[in-house]
Amino acid sequence: MSATIWLESLFLALLRASWQASVLIVLVLLLRWCLRKAMPPEWRFWLWMLVLVRLALPFSLESPMSIFNYSRLKVPDAFHASVPATLQASSQPPADPPEFQAQAGRAAWMPERAAAEGAGMESFVPAAPEARSPTLKAALAVAWGMGALVLIFRVILGHRRLARHLRGKPPCANPVLLAMLEACTRELGLRRAPMLIETGLVGSPAIFGMLAPKLLLPASAAGALTAKQLRCVMLHELCHLRRRDVLLNWLATALQVAHWFNPLVWLATGKFRADRELACDAGALEHLAREECQEYGNTIIRLMEGFPAHSCIPGMVGINENLDHLQ
Repeated sequence: MSATIWLESLFLALLRASWQASVLIVLVLLLRWCLRKAMPPEWRFWLWMLVLVRLALPFSLESPMSIFNYSRLKVPDAFHASVPATLQASSQPPADPPEFQAQAGRAAWMPERAAAEGAGMESFVPAAPEARSPTLKAALAVAWGMGALVLIFRVILGHRRLARHLRGKPPCANPVLLAMLEACTRELGLRRAPMLIETGLVGSPAIFGMLAPKLLLPASAAGALTAKQLRCVMLHELCHLRRRDVLLNWLATALQVAHWFNPLVWLATGKFRADRELACDAGALEHLAREECQEYGNTIIRLMEGFPAHSCIPGMVGINENLDHLQ
């Protein structure tokens, strides 16, 4: 299979998944709006996880109860490439000659003649398929591939730039901050605390990395935030670590790149990140006393006023990444 045919097949599979996921996105948005006061943040987060799963599946799950059975929109099966007509015709065995048909009911074939005919069949070579002419479908597939490559390059470049800058940064040596981080780690039931780094490379607190996670604090955070506010920040960021949100952020970014042509996917991934922050807020509040909940809200406001939101990098999640959840 040539590269163009493979790319076209992949594009058709993504197109099928994308339009079916679009229906699911609209349903989730409606449900999210209707139950915006009654639905817990964790439930809203898992609704978006269903959307991500549907976007990740290159095929549809057939079911008699599926809403897609009532849709007239059909996308060709991406896994069965069309075979040229000449190849199909040439792959059929040739018809028996008239003299063979006349002798079919009289006697069995002689061994010598059967061997000769078998040799003749073995020497039969199918005709070569005709060259495919460019189509609109193939042109769209190539355009999609070029757009995806550009986005992949930007994502990897941004991630590698931050990772390269952090590689030589020493860990924080402030004993007060380290003791606070260890206490929050034990409170959330994590096995070990991430490396704490104070840096001016980020505008707001964030977790970076999966295998060797790092808790990044802006260089001015220790002086600008109180001890209670720093504890709220650490609880929120460690909730990201416990929920494995960095891995989920990579998944959401990869699907956003694959379905970059669908604006509903961009909307869904933005809402997914906003509801993820709400779920982390709820997780952090579970470990705070009632009188500390007001301090948590003041911390969020303080971060909005004094710390700019950091750019969306797949390997980094943070408390001030997306402010949609505060609207």
